[in-house]
Amino acid sequence: MISRCLPHPNYPSVSIGLPVFNGAAYLRQALDSLVTQDYPNFEIHVSDNASTDETWKIINEYAQKCDRFRLHRWSHNRGAVKNFQHVLIDCDATYFTWAAFDDVWSSDFISKAVSILEADATAVMASPMTTLIDASGNLLPKHPTRPSPVDLGGMSYPERIGELAHRVGWCIYGLIRRDALLSTSVFGQQELTHDVILTYELASMGTFRLIEDCPFFYRVLPKQSTHVAEQLGLKTESVQAVFTKLFLKCAKAVAFPFTPHLEATKALEIFLNVCAGHKEWWPLLCAENNWDSSISEPLRVEKLRSLSLGI
Repeated sequence: MISRCLPHPNYPSVSIGLPVFNGAAYLRQALDSLVTQDYPNFEIHVSDNASTDETWKIINEYAQKCDRFRLHRWSHNRGAVKNFQHVLIDCDATYFTWAAFDDVWSSDFISKAVSILEADATAVMASPMTTLIDASGNLLPKHPTRPSPVDLGGMSYPERIGELAHRVGWCIYGLIRRDALLSTSVFGQQELTHDVILTYELASMGTFRLIEDCPFFYRVLPKQSTHVAEQLGLKTESVQAVFTKLFLKCAKAVAFPFTPHLEATKALEIFLNVCAGHKEWWPLLCAENNWDSSISEPLRVEKLRSLSLGI
């Protein structure tokens, strides 16, 4: 590994990991927003998962014009998670962020994120404001059941978990302390919702800070979840009851955090209560487990507590 970052007392190193497979349709837009970052000490590590379109050609075109790139190409498709893991483990930067081939970042994302993380030792991730766009780049309405992100600075562990649960999870495309990320289950088994689980694990280690006036455009593509499942190599039966599996994984992450917490029990109770009253968690859990969705909230909490006993 030859890092494109340099030791610098004022500008900690940042690695942008961009795992991609057949991303030619949107890759140029993503790369244009990354190469124009105004931070002076970062690299762009692209790992091509044996693409069959013009992805590799585009990557090399950009690398010839910009010396920030490190390129890797697999001889065969390793699956999405292996590719995501590769760009993380094959870097030694202080801060790390994943970048998707179809999203678009503000040019001051890295500089603002580094400034926040350097100033707040309790923060493990600094996230931009997420705006949803469609395949053509048109703005999409906000998610109907998930409030906009808020700054979690100064919040206790149970309070942070409550905020995550209200939003189901948190966007993983923020700048993260690499040492914290390496302490999670990031190298565990392939999961359709592994990114969501990682945010619950990171929340046990510190706060998530929100970067004001720094838009991030997250592209929502047709049949996105089906495409992801195919990339993970997951069989049809393994993606059934996906919300129940997500609930149990998140409950386990909350109750048994990587960084031990005296408030873990309280955090789990808050998680259960939020899920019981949530307009997305509760209906989907009912549908997957054949529950009566009309029962009172206290009974809902008891059902969720019983479901989570096996964690």
